[in-house]
Amino acid sequence: MKILILAQSRSGSTSLTKAIKTKTKMPMLYEPFKPMYSGQHNDQALQIMNSSELLVKIVDSNFMFCDQFLDYRELTKYFDKVIGLTRSDSFENAKSKLVAEITDDWVSSYKKHNLDESIFETDEYLIKLEDSKKHRNLILSYDIFQTTYEDIYINKTGIEKIESYLGFSIANELYS
Repeated sequence: MKILILAQSRSGSTSLTKAIKTKTKMPMLYEPFKPMYSGQHNDQALQIMNSSELLVKIVDSNFMFCDQFLDYRELTKYFDKVIGLTRSDSFENAKSKLVAEITDDWVSSYKKHNLDESIFETDEYLIKLEDSKKHRNLILSYDIFQTTYEDIYINKTGIEKIESYLGFSIANELYS
């Protein structure tokens, strides 16, 4: 089986990916196609195209930096299951991304950092907010299975839908 997670950054995609990886023991490509990895894009594309079992997590629209996958349909045709993961609350998403960039802490909740709230009144925050909305709308426009951070981690109603879609349980791995 091949599973792809197309996620908005700061949407809980790392936790979801780790839960699936723990359950399935699949080989994984973690955030390929970032511009900083441009020299590896062809190798990563070949791995996606030629693997029979693979778990891939891509945030925002980084797949568009790879010549082979300029459109999501070119990428998703290589996968059995594709999950779109976004965050409904663009304001919280933008706050989380800004704090992660400032603190270089991409794992912790942004609320654990004691930064001055005035950072959320800056132009930089407004740019993050616009990026958040743009990436969310892009992922939501894809004809793929969709869920949200809020459904998985706050309401906890989305996990059953994901498990049904995937055909196996990951709740123990995700919430432990």
